[in-house]
Parts: sequence; C-alpha cells; structure tokens
Amino acid sequence: MTCPLAILCLLLSCQSLTAQDQPKLYIYSYKTGPSSAREEQLTRAFPEDSIFYHNGYAIEKIMQIVDLNWQGRYTQMAKFRQLYFIDFQKQRFADIDTSFITKLGSQKLKWKPLTEKNVGIQVGFIYYREEPVVKKEMLVGGVKYSTISYTCINPGHPENGSSVTIYLQRKSGGPQFFNNLEGRFKARVSSIKVVYPFNQGQAMISVRGQDGAPFALSRLISDIVARRQAVF
Repeated sequence: MTCPLAILCLLLSCQSLTAQDQPKLYIYSYKTGPSSAREEQLTRAFPEDSIFYHNGYAIEKIMQIVDLNWQGRYTQMAKFRQLYFIDFQKQRFADIDTSFITKLGSQKLKWKPLTEKNVGIQVGFIYYREEPVVKKEMLVGGVKYSTISYTCINPGHPENGSSVTIYLQRKSGGPQFFNNLEGRFKARVSSIKVVYPFNQGQAMISVRGQDGAPFALSRLISDIVARRQAVF
C-alpha cells in the first residue's frame, strides 16, 4: 500500500524556500505509566504524531496502533490514519486526504473549530481552571524551564484531584498548541505531567520542535494557502 506521504512527494515540485519561510516539524507524544514511574519509564499510549508547520498553517499526520495476530503471535504496529489541515490564525481544522490533494482547487475544505478536535493534539482542551499554582524555575539538561504546579479541580471528571505540572519555556514564535495554558502563562508548553489520584497512574504529554520538515508537506501547505479562494 502506497504511503500518503510518498504520494505527496510525487505530486509536488521542488522550489527553494527563503530563510523566513523555513518550516518546522513538531512531534506530539502521549505517554503513560504507574504513578511512581520516572519519565524514562513511561511508555507510549499512542504512536507519535507529526505536525508540519509553515506560516500560520500546519498539516498533522495522525497515526494509530493496529493489533496483529499471526499464527498465535500477538504484536502491534503503527499505521497511518489521516491528515489534518490546521489554520492556527482562525482556530479551525479540516480533514484532508489524497483525493483532496489530487483535486486541489476543485473542492472546498470542510472546516470545524479547533475546540472540536479530539484526535491527535487537542489545541482547545481546558487544562487549567484558575486553580492556585506554585511556580518554580529549574534547569533540565542545561535548559531553563519554568514550572507551574497545581491540583486539578474539575468535579465529575477523571482528572479531578490530579497533581499537574506544566513545563514552560520562553515563547519564540510559531504555533500555539495549548491555547488554555500558553495564552494564560505567556510561554510555550514543553510538556504536561498529570499524576492521577488514588494511585491510578500518570500521563505525560509533550511537544518537541525540530528545524526543517519534509519539503513536500511544506509545499502542500503553501499550495493550499495559495488557492485559498478555491478551497477555503
């Protein structure tokens, strides 16, 4: 089966990007483990998703885990699920697939508000509800972080009573992945640690950036935006 990303590479021609046009790749990770586990002991609950950002827009590649049973041998593998096109400026997103890509300009995107996005990174999720916080400064691997710690107050929900720690870094442009936190604390979220009450385990959400991104996806973002009158 042909990978959708390979199709994109064949569809799009190569052009040089100016320095200010350089795209960025972000990796979204969600890990879980026992309440007492160290970060390196946590395991991925889902495959990592890739977010290709360029000039206020992004393409998010969603993966899923598929269970396989071959002659009594059980295993799992990560499989491509779908692509999302995200408009950070207008806080909206849309599904895109290879049929949309090959017919670019002949059909419009079906937009939904980012607050309705519940697969992959949840930009509109409410993590913080003005609970009292403890702020600290710390160094991790030579990198300076600010931490915000609080006890979650959200009666009737699984996270109620959880111990939450937010790791923040100075903002340096780019997208805002956690509106509720980054807008409130004026800093970029590096990771979120949630330790659930009554020894129910913990979760670690993180987003790490890398310079550069697959060129085909950068060009696809540019092409979609260039044809905004036809597809928006």
